[in-house]
Amino acid sequence: MDFTQIDSSANPVDIFKKLCEMDFYWFIVPMVLIKRNFFFEKNLLFENGIYHEDELWVPMVFLQANTITLFNKSIYCYRVGRVGSIMNSYNIKREFDKLVITDKFQEYVEKNTDAIKISLLKERMAVLMWKVIRALGCYKDNDRRNELKKQIKKRIKYLKYGKYKLVYYAISIVGVEIVYLLDSVRVKLLKD
Repeated sequence: MDFTQIDSSANPVDIFKKLCEMDFYWFIVPMVLIKRNFFFEKNLLFENGIYHEDELWVPMVFLQANTITLFNKSIYCYRVGRVGSIMNSYNIKREFDKLVITDKFQEYVEKNTDAIKISLLKERMAVLMWKVIRALGCYKDNDRRNELKKQIKKRIKYLKYGKYKLVYYAISIVGVEIVYLLDSVRVKLLKD
């Protein structure tokens, strides 16, 4: 990962914003090293029982830190495509857990007054919502698919932020299923 374009002396919120703009940045725990006392002082414990806890934890680290240092050294090897990895298997609980994360972000937003932090978290919420919507096709035969759609509809307002405003309006007009199908067709056309 090349962080040379990011000023590591900038404040953590600005760095977080730049990382969110990078297509290849993943919110995974091994990309963050923190001081032990900061971990306990800010109560940065992992949410028990959810997949993708990194998506919740990493933003909280950035938004609560006073300083961040980036360096261009690989210290962690992430094996993509590993058999048995949760990233290579379908489990509808993962999608429900992403919705739990959006709710946790919303709780933080409601308690915070920093407009920039609020904006960044709302954009992350929209990204997670879009990921859940795009995953609908993987669960066509799952008994919990309709419940997932219902939960998406409850949180549809989270799509209003960032680059997903049009998706929000489209879903408001034609529904989640149609927007998902249109995106599937778009992806197929891009592949061909």
